[in-house]
Amino acid sequence: MLLSPPALRSRAHSIDHQLSAVVTYAAGRGASGSYVVHSLELDSPFIYGWTDADDEPHTFHLARIEDVDTEAERTSPAPRWGQ
Repeated sequence: MLLSPPALRSRAHSIDHQLSAVVTYAAGRGASGSYVVHSLELDSPFIYGWTDADDEPHTFHLARIEDVDTEAERTSPAPRWGQ
């Protein structure tokens, strides 16, 4: 997914300020799913975050992310990693 500079700034802002986002992700089995992700952390080539689906940390590989909607969720972030 190639993002425009404004889209990249929006994603970076979400990570820097621990905002929530909706991530559409293609799993290894080929099925796509959308997850509300909180407390995003980037450690290329991965994004880590807590999901609403099961309240556990998840790892998303950047190459499998189909879309990130940073405007969809504006809620308070989940606890940060290690807390």
